Amino acid sequence: MTKNGIKELADRLLELDRPVPRYTSYPPANHFVAIEPRVFINALKNAGNPLSIYVHIPFCKRKCTYCGCFSMVPPGQNPVGQYIHDLASDMENISRELQGHHEVAQIQFGGGTPNFLTAGQLSKCMNHLKENFRILEDAEIGVELDPTFLEQSQVDTLKKTGFNRVSLGVQDLDQEVQRLIGRGQSREKTVNAFNMCQNAGFDSIHIDLVYGLPGQSVESLQLTLQEVIDMGPDRLSLFGFAYLPGLRPNQAKIPCDKVPGSRTRAELYLTATDQLTRAGYVRIGMDHFAKRDDELAQALEQGRLHRNFQGYTSRLAPDLLGFGVSAISDIAGAYFQNTKSLEEYSSRTGSGVPAVLRGFVLSEEDKIRRQVIESIMCNKRISFKEIEKCCLSSDSFNKHFEESLEKLSSLAGQGLIELNRDSIEVKLWAWPLVRLVAAAFDEYLEPGAVYSRVI
Repeated sequence: MTKNGIKELADRLLELDRPVPRYTSYPPANHFVAIEPRVFINALKNAGNPLSIYVHIPFCKRKCTYCGCFSMVPPGQNPVGQYIHDLASDMENISRELQGHHEVAQIQFGGGTPNFLTAGQLSKCMNHLKENFRILEDAEIGVELDPTFLEQSQVDTLKKTGFNRVSLGVQDLDQEVQRLIGRGQSREKTVNAFNMCQNAGFDSIHIDLVYGLPGQSVESLQLTLQEVIDMGPDRLSLFGFAYLPGLRPNQAKIPCDKVPGSRTRAELYLTATDQLTRAGYVRIGMDHFAKRDDELAQALEQGRLHRNFQGYTSRLAPDLLGFGVSAISDIAGAYFQNTKSLEEYSSRTGSGVPAVLRGFVLSEEDKIRRQVIESIMCNKRISFKEIEKCCLSSDSFNKHFEESLEKLSSLAGQGLIELNRDSIEVKLWAWPLVRLVAAAFDEYLEPGAVYSRVI
């Protein structure tokens, strides 16, 4: 795409840009309400098989100014040792409720910074999982890593204990951007971390990038992208920085005049997308990229792509168990989020009580709309017949979603989508706006709620 082409498309996208949910869940997490532990226990009785598992490690050596994740800098190592003990109790309690009948097809350690833990602590956490769950031999087991603090002993332990996928939080390689986001991660450390993981023989190496960061320019991001492309990761993600200093105090440290404006953000996104696709990466969903022979790219081509709280996946493990503070479970048609307090998490898990505080039990209508939204977010299209077959017992798609289709008529008039007799397809140029299409099916959408902008 030429520079003029990018500028013209940026103008077109900005005319339609507005805040809407990211739809990592439907309904989104801002609709979660207080929920009793017994509801979670009852849901476990109907959990799908196999399962996915997410383990949240909230600790970081420093709080980056751009961060929007639930994380903390602990005062010394004492809370960490207790937290690992509490994770073990939580896993044992949940395993007991499941009565050992479930297999696990996917595991992800996220944070925070999972490699805040020592090699021994990482090994201990993985052993707790193996003691309490039947992990399939071909399970996908991944972990998020901060290259700044990655040690060879940690890489060796991860490989030895069964991890086969790693995700490196790079964000940007420009040193001024690194300074402004409070990270201090050098190119040398990033390249060294990538080489350690590559030499260890992990099945897949993923790199996380962010656009819209303070101090970022189109030219600087292009340099970062070329260096990353030269490394040759199997997958990449390109997330938009959500600048919300009113909600996230750490972001208030960022000089507001250093944050790219909406026009630059759009150009950053389009330039990066163009550069990655020219390099041979396939666009997956709205913010992921993968090599053509990668499992994600193949799942997209075959219509097997799915999405959960950890992102896009090809694994059909419909239910997700979340362990750790703030972690979210998606079990038997309901969401459950754990407490964000270390003390309460320890107290509950130690006494055998689930740590869930908030959640949402989906109605049958919610489940139908979740399926439609996942379809559009993953595949950029909706087949009316497929939705009728899997979700609608009597209504036709047109009748059931009459109001949604009326909302979409304006998007069709603006050329974003092709509204056919039996399907909806997002036009290639409008892929960055796919969340707007999903929002047409959202019965809970609140005009005044705080969401990140589409671009």
